[in-house]
Amino acid sequence: MSLLQAIPHPSCVWCVLPINSQGDFITGDSEGVVRYFSKDAALTSLDTSIQLTNQLINRVIEEKKKRESGPSSEDLAKATKWEQSSQHRGKSEGQVMLFNKNNVLIAAEWSVASGTWIEVGQVSGKANQGQINSVSFDHVLPVEIDTPSGPRDLQLGYNNGENPFVAAQRFIDTYELSQGYLQQIADWILQRTGQSSTPSIDLSGNSNSTSTPSTVASKPSFSQIIQVYLVFDEIPGSFKTKAISKIEEFNNEIANSSSVQSLSVNDIAALNSSIKVLSETSYYHSSKILVGHLKPLLQILGW
Repeated sequence: MSLLQAIPHPSCVWCVLPINSQGDFITGDSEGVVRYFSKDAALTSLDTSIQLTNQLINRVIEEKKKRESGPSSEDLAKATKWEQSSQHRGKSEGQVMLFNKNNVLIAAEWSVASGTWIEVGQVSGKANQGQINSVSFDHVLPVEIDTPSGPRDLQLGYNNGENPFVAAQRFIDTYELSQGYLQQIADWILQRTGQSSTPSIDLSGNSNSTSTPSTVASKPSFSQIIQVYLVFDEIPGSFKTKAISKIEEFNNEIANSSSVQSLSVNDIAALNSSIKVLSETSYYHSSKILVGHLKPLLQILGW
């Protein structure tokens, strides 16, 4: 099995839901944005779809630049002061939170056992830069290989513009690996640094084997964003009554039209149930709605 498509998002994706058998799906992220993706040419060729796709790409690029440039003064201002960390209890083991420690943005993990935040390190925003044996590299990539004595966690250093075969040979020499891995490691470096779509490294097989780039007989049709919806961070108390009232008003008008299908009594009941769940649990950021209850919601989006 090989990766056919990777769809970057500007923020953390919390959920992915398939919509139909044609491959349409929606994603929800930490910014409270729902994005609808499709590979239907009739939809992806629309001007609005092309515009949304370009907007998504630009947002991803912007967020990547922000992460690589390091924390801004705004990020520091928003972060909780480290000396006030005891006033903010974590919700679960290993939860990560950012703090402002002497005007330096740091990450800390919550420890249930000690009931305190444990400092992990400084938030540098320098992507995957790092050092191996006191030597700095633009990329320090983690590599796990299987050996007779068990798995080994190694680090591979690579600099932008460097010949990947030079970096691969350095890695082999450092850890005294088989020379037969050279091609695989070079291909893997290109893939991890975004310079190629060659297959990922596999160091668990025969030491004399070498990898060759895989080919795809025919280019698959890729999914493309066709619609974006903004969602509430929390559902206002009056939202339920107003939303259902307005939906029923539109539904009554549509019921008299033969061009669009109106909602049934069961659909209205499902919407009532979904809005009730969101109203009561949205502040937990973990609301659960039955998949079947999404049908009338999607129907409304098509009105």
